[in-house]
Amino acid sequence: MNSVVLMDSRQASSLSINSMPSCGEFCVFPTRQWFHKLLKATLLLLTLLLASCVKETDSVSLPLDPGPDTLATDSFVMRNPEIREDLLKQLDIHRIEYWVNVDGSIGFFVRDTSEVDRLANEAIGVYISLQ
Repeated sequence: MNSVVLMDSRQASSLSINSMPSCGEFCVFPTRQWFHKLLKATLLLLTLLLASCVKETDSVSLPLDPGPDTLATDSFVMRNPEIREDLLKQLDIHRIEYWVNVDGSIGFFVRDTSEVDRLANEAIGVYISLQ
């Protein structure tokens, strides 16, 4: 009958090859047990992940978004006169088409929204840094 001998790492390191248990005994080291448990857990996790990844056969194609209408417009109000003046100068420098509406708001084409946002944020940032 085989017996199990548990050893900690100090006992295991002090053993020489000649002092290993005889063939009738089976040695189980704690680090080996930990490694086997880790290996089993990793294989189980990998199996679950691979089994859950199913190729989707029915795909629906989305209609192509033509993007914003090139003539669509938007506007905003900049009440601070210093920021407004700086922003209008920057819009001129970057050749972004804009206009001042009757209500005082600044109008622009939607296609330029990202550039107008960037310039407005820069103008606000400069104003704040100077205060």
